[in-house]
Amino acid sequence: MIETPAGWRSRPSGPRRWLLPPTPGARIVVAPLQGRPSWLAPDVFLERVLEQERSRFPRLKQTEFMPVTSKHHLPGFVVDLAGLDARDQPVEWRTYALFVTPVLHALMFLQSTPQRFAELRPMFLTLAFEAAIPDWDPAESTRQALTEDQL
Repeated sequence: MIETPAGWRSRPSGPRRWLLPPTPGARIVVAPLQGRPSWLAPDVFLERVLEQERSRFPRLKQTEFMPVTSKHHLPGFVVDLAGLDARDQPVEWRTYALFVTPVLHALMFLQSTPQRFAELRPMFLTLAFEAAIPDWDPAESTRQALTEDQL
């Protein structure tokens, strides 16, 4: 669970949730929780997400994955990514935060113009580190919901 910051708006966008600041130039995207296969390491999962970003920009600049631990003692990674133009100038910044439980991947990211990035990144990291992530198996909850709906 992610708290919407004071003054921000929250709205669904397909399966994702967007948190929008009062002034334009950024958004926080909260992806749906995803099941974590035992064979898929969290850093490999995050690398696959970043592969999709590489197709959106002529060039990218990326930091190393930084191992982190959430306020709730969940392990994860944070990485920054800049989409660059043809002159190697950032046109968009993103910070990804991935936390994992034994059965879930929880991913969210800040998408920002270069002008807003330094201002919003610390707030985004605070939100990400404080997020309450359930420790349940999505397959079991789906089965349970289907059973309840069929009654």
